[in-house]
Amino acid sequence: MSRKLKNVLKKINKLVKEMNTFGLESSVPREERQHPWRQTHSKLEETTQIFGRDDDKEVVVKFLLDQQDQRRVHVLPIIGMGGLGKTTLAKMVYNDQGVQQHFQLKMWHCVSDNFDVMALLKSIIELAVSGRCDMPNTIELLQKKLEQVIDQRRFILVLDDVWNEDERKWEDVLKPLLCSVGGPGSVIVVTTRSQKVASIMQTLGPHKLACLSEQDSWKSIEESNISIMSEGKMKSCTS
Repeated sequence: MSRKLKNVLKKINKLVKEMNTFGLESSVPREERQHPWRQTHSKLEETTQIFGRDDDKEVVVKFLLDQQDQRRVHVLPIIGMGGLGKTTLAKMVYNDQGVQQHFQLKMWHCVSDNFDVMALLKSIIELAVSGRCDMPNTIELLQKKLEQVIDQRRFILVLDDVWNEDERKWEDVLKPLLCSVGGPGSVIVVTTRSQKVASIMQTLGPHKLACLSEQDSWKSIEESNISIMSEGKMKSCTS
């Protein structure tokens, strides 16, 4: 990465910090932040356009659709260092028309560093029914509910930004539950920076994101800069 490009990235980060200092809030409505399941059956908003990822999208989409005759639920990690566009690529795949039509149930959950098994199971149930799950924290009850709400529907579940490297949480609890429900061709897509996370969760070889070319990096930065400035202006006008 050139020195000039690094300097531009620093300026953008500084601009974002200044926006936070002046209280410019997220453009996502408060209701959607509190109830993330409301957007799971429709397309996710692509807030930032990433250039140079069309080939990655094509490869991942084809990979997912080719699993339609598989009886078991497969797990495909998308791995790469921070800032390469893992989440944006996952959104591009999730929003693809072929993917939207192919999967009967579409769910997206941002995990980050909160890999609490019970909370994650409840969230997936909420995503499947588009409503709140107030069940007690009992694995047996949650397992039955999960089987009931997903049934034999072919699903795609995106677990975004996974950091958990505790193999037991996945192998002993979540994997047996999540990989025993759904119809043929169901898939779980995991985005992560960690090679260890990918190796723990994968049933398919990970899709590794390479760095963008400098030209595509500049295009993405310009697009991000425009989006940030536009959001700032809109917030100023409505405050």
